[in-house]
Amino acid sequence: MYEETGYSIQDPGPPAYFKSAFVKHPEHRFIYHMYNLKLPKAIQIKIEPYEHQAYRWVTPSEALGMNPVDDLPQCIDMYYSTKTG
Repeated sequence: MYEETGYSIQDPGPPAYFKSAFVKHPEHRFIYHMYNLKLPKAIQIKIEPYEHQAYRWVTPSEALGMNPVDDLPQCIDMYYSTKTG
């Protein structure tokens, strides 16, 4: 988390592992690791301008409309269907 956001997790502790998903496409493959962390307060994000253009907090529904990562809809569904049912 620190590498991507500049935020060092100290409280409430490390993120809880949720699940991993193997993503396979003709041009690439990767493992998408999912974690859960409830932050105690709003945090200040610091991004590296040579790596990222911007960031913003969004709801799962908003993220589905953006589709910034391959297979994001399936990962969001996997997380929330487990949490609600």
